[in-house]
Amino acid sequence: MTDVAASGPAHRAIQLVVNWLERYCRVMATSSTVGAFEAKTYLAALLGRVEGGESITITKHGRPVARLVPVNDVRVSRDWGDFWARVDERRKALSAGGVGFTQEQIKDEITQGRL
Repeated sequence: MTDVAASGPAHRAIQLVVNWLERYCRVMATSSTVGAFEAKTYLAALLGRVEGGESITITKHGRPVARLVPVNDVRVSRDWGDFWARVDERRKALSAGGVGFTQEQIKDEITQGRL
């Protein structure tokens, strides 16, 4: 006697859940590489892993295309003195060729998003 339920809609639903769980477990394992489909499907879970300090590579057709990496809490401080010293050097080099900018002109360009 064959079990009708094993080939019916309930069996198909169970198989779908099992397949989903297998994919979910594969993504949530310690693998640091996931395919684009899994990344899209399980983004929230992957973000949880990244939040825990893990880096994850996302592949498309087996080729790495992106990385999910944790954001460092340490802010990068800029050495503005060094920045303006390099600007002055560049300005001198340009003015020797007939092109000159003042520090105020450069600040205006930066403020307006041109540099």
